[in-house]
Amino acid sequence: MKVEQRIGRIDRIGQKAEKITIWNLFYAGTVDARIYQRLHERLHIFEYALGGLEAVLGDEITKLSYDLLAGKLTTDEQEDRIRQTEQAMANLQRENDELEDRASYLVAHSEYILNEVVAAKSLQRFISSKDLATYFIDFFSQNYPGTGIKQLLRDAMEFEITLSADAKNDFQEFLQQRKFHKHTFLINVPEKQVRFIFDNKLKKVNALTEVINQFHPSIQFINSKLKGRKEQLIPTATKVSTLDVGDIPSGVYGFFVKRWQIAGVRDSERLSYSAVNLSKKKSLLEDQAERLVNSASNAGKDWTAARNQVDIGDVELAYEQCEDILDDAYRYYIERIERENEDRADVLANTAKGHFEGQIARIQEVIDNFKRQGRDKMIPANEGKIRKHRQRLTERIREIEKGRKISHSCGDVALGVIEVQ
Repeated sequence: MKVEQRIGRIDRIGQKAEKITIWNLFYAGTVDARIYQRLHERLHIFEYALGGLEAVLGDEITKLSYDLLAGKLTTDEQEDRIRQTEQAMANLQRENDELEDRASYLVAHSEYILNEVVAAKSLQRFISSKDLATYFIDFFSQNYPGTGIKQLLRDAMEFEITLSADAKNDFQEFLQQRKFHKHTFLINVPEKQVRFIFDNKLKKVNALTEVINQFHPSIQFINSKLKGRKEQLIPTATKVSTLDVGDIPSGVYGFFVKRWQIAGVRDSERLSYSAVNLSKKKSLLEDQAERLVNSASNAGKDWTAARNQVDIGDVELAYEQCEDILDDAYRYYIERIERENEDRADVLANTAKGHFEGQIARIQEVIDNFKRQGRDKMIPANEGKIRKHRQRLTERIREIEKGRKISHSCGDVALGVIEVQ
């Protein structure tokens, strides 16, 4: 960098020539000459001057120079050390280039991601402490009689929990199968009483308090048990205040929630909502329907008298209208996902080819260099690396092509009536 700064000054101060030629002179066989020839010329390090890699590459050269000048390495060891540095710096340059190549792609999606975050907040697309507690309590109460769950404070998600013998055995077997090493007081019960807090935020607690969040092994145990199980869909009835639902008018709404699952290049699933005003027969927008259902779930109260206060015929018509809306939305969604999946497959295939072909080209350069040096013993190992990269590329392309055709399914999640008052 000092040399480059001096060259810059020559080019700036009083220079009238259109072109200047710079000669860097080195004694043959010296450390400076070897570093310059092997690293600066081959890797074009000067092209990165004043760029993001400048400091990192400079550190690598400093370390290499120190090792070579220390006088502790043989000539062969020095060559090996130079090769190691060359490879490390080539990797840094490649990573930098790949990030620059992907920069436009990342920027293009940043606004989409931001919009998704905003939507998640406004539509309450999050798992609350109450959701976790309800999920846990309902499952163990219904499936493992004898499990003791006592809420310590009425408005706090703090509990004393004692699993039944059957629940402990099944949970312990699940932990062993999945090789979970995380300690949990649900299995290893201490002599003193433990508090269990349902909270979806990571937080520090004392030695006799355990936080159950969505990543807790007990929640994953419940997920595994419920996966694939078909539950009977039971209508619900809820009342919610207009203060909690934003711009949704007061009235009684029938709602339907379905889950759409997609398997392709990337697997995904989403919940889709529909709601219809019983008296006006008017449907809400999808975002409004989602906000209505989530608000009722989070802030609503049970509407026990709904059966006597709503017309069943109106409810059935609302359900049919909701299903028609969701069926049309599902067809449109699948058509869009098929196009996106095709595009994603193309991008992934091209990225994989570029990545592996780049690696193969770099290894081939090493092989060609060994051939020029007459170091034929080093060639077979590198040719083996090329074969492995080609095999991995073939496997990756096969995997991508397998996901090019999507499979999908649609299932019922919830239905019911909600009174906004």
